[in-house]
Amino acid sequence: MLASSIKHQQGSSLIESMISMLLVSVLGLGVAYATSKSLAAQRYTTTQNLTVMHMREYLQTRDSAKQTMRIAEQTITLNETPVNQELTVSIPGINVSAKTLPQVQTGLSLTASSTDLYGGDGEIILSHGTPAPSP
Repeated sequence: MLASSIKHQQGSSLIESMISMLLVSVLGLGVAYATSKSLAAQRYTTTQNLTVMHMREYLQTRDSAKQTMRIAEQTITLNETPVNQELTVSIPGINVSAKTLPQVQTGLSLTASSTDLYGGDGEIILSHGTPAPSP
């Protein structure tokens, strides 16, 4: 009786171990995929932070040598766009009509572009002063 029950169970533990190895492999692939996605997101975040720090430094010093930067063996050029708006000046209590000054620079917008480094649309825009009007 014992010999016949052993004869019918041969190979079942091999199938069980193969199924468990398949499940562990699928789980390992899922972990590897999630890790690669989080590393890519971390890389984009790091390069974006480096660029924003460099943009802030450029805005503070206005040093033309800092208008380009190197990140991950790529040269990024900061594109400077002045923000011009009409400015109306009026002083309450004085009986003079308001004066409008056309196209006064009220701010500055810096743009850095690289889809390889920043992901998404590949642009970082930093405005100083009055924000740039929406396109």
